[in-house]
Amino acid sequence: MKGLSNNRKGTTLVEILVVMLVLLVGIMTVIQLFPTGFRVVRAAESQTIASKLAQAEVERWKNMPGNLPDGILPVTSDGTVINDQNPGPPFEGFSPTLVNGLYEAGNVINSRYVRNETTPIPVGSYFTSGAGAAYGSKYTLAFSPIEVTADPENPGLYLGLTIKSGDLQRRVGSADSYIYLRPGQYGIDYDLTTVGGDPAFMVCFSYDRNPGHAYHISYSYWVEHKRTGEATLLSEVDQTVRPDPNGDWVPVPIRPPSDYPPSDYDVVEVESGADSCARGFVQVPPQGWSGDPYEFALVDSIMGVVAFNPRARNMTERTARGVRAITARIDYKIYDPRILREDKIVPAVNEDPFNTGQNTHSAIKLALRFILNAGSPLSITDGDATDNPDEPTFEGLVKKRLGMPLSSPADLMVAQSVLIIDLATGLRVEIPSDAPPFYAIDYKAGVVHLPETANLIDWNSEPLPDTRDIPLAGRHLRFFYRADGDWSVQCQKAYSYYLRKWDTSRVDYRHFKLRAPQGGPYQLLFARCDSGKNVTVDYSYWLGGAEHKVVGKSYRLSDDWVADPDAPAVRCSYFNLDIPPGATIDPSTRIVVAGASFRARVTWRDGKSWRFVDIDTDLTRNSSP
Repeated sequence: MKGLSNNRKGTTLVEILVVMLVLLVGIMTVIQLFPTGFRVVRAAESQTIASKLAQAEVERWKNMPGNLPDGILPVTSDGTVINDQNPGPPFEGFSPTLVNGLYEAGNVINSRYVRNETTPIPVGSYFTSGAGAAYGSKYTLAFSPIEVTADPENPGLYLGLTIKSGDLQRRVGSADSYIYLRPGQYGIDYDLTTVGGDPAFMVCFSYDRNPGHAYHISYSYWVEHKRTGEATLLSEVDQTVRPDPNGDWVPVPIRPPSDYPPSDYDVVEVESGADSCARGFVQVPPQGWSGDPYEFALVDSIMGVVAFNPRARNMTERTARGVRAITARIDYKIYDPRILREDKIVPAVNEDPFNTGQNTHSAIKLALRFILNAGSPLSITDGDATDNPDEPTFEGLVKKRLGMPLSSPADLMVAQSVLIIDLATGLRVEIPSDAPPFYAIDYKAGVVHLPETANLIDWNSEPLPDTRDIPLAGRHLRFFYRADGDWSVQCQKAYSYYLRKWDTSRVDYRHFKLRAPQGGPYQLLFARCDSGKNVTVDYSYWLGGAEHKVVGKSYRLSDDWVADPDAPAVRCSYFNLDIPPGATIDPSTRIVVAGASFRARVTWRDGKSWRFVDIDTDLTRNSSP
């Protein structure tokens, strides 16, 4: 063996370090890919969920077109319609500035004023809700919870909910003489008079001598500048008038907005034929029905349950469109579009959390994960953190006012993280605050674990005698909750019918202007809050000495804007009327514009950026009150 040598060399330290460096670079490269990959997966998942939520909302309304409201409008906290708001994008959450004790909601939340949701009067029945047992014609509003406040002058009644009938028939007369009217009609005298220092016109409801009843009249009137003589057409919507106890004519005082002070403007005329009037429903305590069919009670604002006097069922009223069954048109504000609602049927028990050998609970998966946890109902600082100025931490679903900072637990109307309502009874499914983990909510996974039986309780957290230990399998439950990222489902709708403005005043949510060309096309101008909506238009144009009519042509309102020629600072949405080259439109021609589109929009916050999914369809009410 002598003379043999070992030529194998060992691995040097340098080689080991080189290999380690290569591995480290590779590992770091792969690690850097993971956050991006996770973000892409999360974004794709969010898009899919948002599309499903939006499509479900569209399908819900397709199944109840008869209840479709005239409009769903953006409003401030005091109920003022924001005509010049851009529907987005870009999006804004809450204003960072506290004004009058509230943070104002931005366009990602404030499309919440429902105008003229319509329903015939349902059949009367006995029913229960979280507020107790009641008898009446039960109707559940399309959106809930709704925003109402207690009426300080009428205990047990609420402000923020207005209900009126179909439009009455108009009869023009003279306030100097008696006018014969039948129920369902109103008299009007357009001649101006002065009452209490205000210009006014007169109306009459000679058959109704109960001053406790209310009528809601909408009308247009002209004001004229005292120095320049410039005339402007203004409108008033749903001004309340009460009948005279002797059946006489009553005045409707005209009080122009502050932009038209009486020192500079005179009211010169009420526009003939531009008025409408409807009988208001009187709010009474639940079951406080009288012989008047025009009565309603707010039974449950969280579930949006309204009861009508069952006497109105199968009764008819004389309206501007003929004799019809009594119909209710309802105005209200949605409390918060970020409160998501899902209806689920409880499956048979499908999990065994305590390993007993048999299933004892039902797991129900909600659409979203990362449900906000409000923590203890006795604390206002232990909930999940949010990015909203009015709630540094989420402490409950419903406060007394949207945008109001909490000062104590008493400011909460619903302190629960997830509210579960049994639709058959209107009662809440009880989940005790000290429930074990599998008798509660998995907030991260978005799963609610329900036991085989549970108590159904009212708003006082008390079960009724026959609602203890109720089997849950097969019951229809509604889940209210909020999710991390301020997820919301909003509906936007083109107004049912738009009226033309003939003067230089600015357009609002239910008016349009014809803009004659100045080296450009003929345009119809709308309020900016209508951007992106679809309408149908009837109009006519002249070409070669002949008139040509266009009926039911569909247009989409622009996402960009043009300046109102009468007020260059005002931005308007618009579209160009389709007419052949060389054709003209008579400025006095009749133009009919009807809203056609309905949009479900889902928005959520991804970090600091807002995301959204829209699903649009053409949808109109299948009847008019």
